[in-house]
Amino acid sequence: MLTDNPAQLKTLKALNMPVVHLESWYAYLLIAQAKITIQDQANLTQEINLLSPKQKRLQMWHGIPLKRLNKLTTVSYDYLVSTSNFVNETTLSKVINAKKYKDFGYPRNDLFMKETHDVYDLLFCDQAIYSFAKERFGTHHKIILYMPTHRESSKATKIPLSFETLNVFLYQHSATLIVKLHPFVQELYEKENIYSNILFHTTHGDVYPLLKYTDILITDYSSVYFDFLLLNRPIIFFDYDKEGV
Repeated sequence: MLTDNPAQLKTLKALNMPVVHLESWYAYLLIAQAKITIQDQANLTQEINLLSPKQKRLQMWHGIPLKRLNKLTTVSYDYLVSTSNFVNETTLSKVINAKKYKDFGYPRNDLFMKETHDVYDLLFCDQAIYSFAKERFGTHHKIILYMPTHRESSKATKIPLSFETLNVFLYQHSATLIVKLHPFVQELYEKENIYSNILFHTTHGDVYPLLKYTDILITDYSSVYFDFLLLNRPIIFFDYDKEGV
């Protein structure tokens, strides 16, 4: 495994997993020797273009959002993991160049079906928030997860929400809101207050284990809503800037 995220590198190494920093000579050597390269987003564009035609390239991507995505014209893949022919024809083929589409579904959704999550499932999930949600799920206290996505067409701006007012509402109705912002947006909330009923999950963390213990999902154009449909629970679309996206 290769990663350019220092925190993830440290976590994976602590579990004695085979991981190397992406921006290192050893990583480039491994890429050059590989018969197959597997990616979960287009962060290896330059290196992928340098691969030999004999090396297979598998792109797992990370979902099908409602928002507009720019075409990735500088790179192509041998295989792209997808969910259905419908998605391939209407969305993914307009974003990613691939020779073949493999309709396997996204492995991350297996977390919804597991009875219990092990240490590997929770690698990058906020352990405290996860335990909080798991303990309260199925009780009178509701867990709400808010996951807005980044807008490609505009500069990152604050969300038109008063967290102070929202916190009072959540307290009165025995509910907790877990907020997972996009990294570009999180920078605008670095000095945000601490609230009794609002928790901020790290932007680079994994909230998918949390979805199993979420009563209501709030999002806008993020692909997470496709995944959450598998749980057959309420979804609120807060698309406050629909006209401009």
